[in-house]
Amino acid sequence: MANKNYQSYRLAVNAAMKASERAALTAIGEFIEGAAKLNSAVDTGNYRDSWGYRVDDTSVTIGNGAEYAYWLEKGTSRMPAQPALQPAVDSNHAAILALIKGAWKI
Repeated sequence: MANKNYQSYRLAVNAAMKASERAALTAIGEFIEGAAKLNSAVDTGNYRDSWGYRVDDTSVTIGNGAEYAYWLEKGTSRMPAQPALQPAVDSNHAAILALIKGAWKI
């Protein structure tokens, strides 16, 4: 019986999967950040310009660094909400799925 040598591609496949995951998370972060900026209430432009995202190993965090961002998003007893982030996510489910599918090609 012939002695066959087998080569494992496990490490290469894992690296490709990790790269695809990071690419998908980055694409989602960029897309939702842009959509939130388009939805943002603009007075001075600070709120709109304060959107950003951060990608770690398994997630993307999208947020706004303006100190009053929470109150614009959620509203107060004296001011109605002017949400930017939630509508950016809610109205773009199909686009987000397309970004994920596009990034997960190995």
